[in-house]
Amino acid sequence: SKPQELLVRLSAVLQALIDARGKGYFLAGVLRWLPKNFRDRCYDYIANRRHRLFKDKPCELPTKEEHARILP
Repeated sequence: SKPQELLVRLSAVLQALIDARGKGYFLAGVLRWLPKNFRDRCYDYIANRRHRLFKDKPCELPTKEEHARILP
């Protein structure tokens, strides 16, 4: 991507996967060929339903004792 380009939604996720060159590199390259409005609708669908799709508990804030151990 261009250094000045602002990426949002799935375009940002795909670019991060491409930049990381990890396991999602190939898949991200393929998904970038889908039309942007379709990718954004898919992203919004998952984002709006993420709590139902992924039943994990939300992350808890650290206690004061734990916070004191965290590096600034």
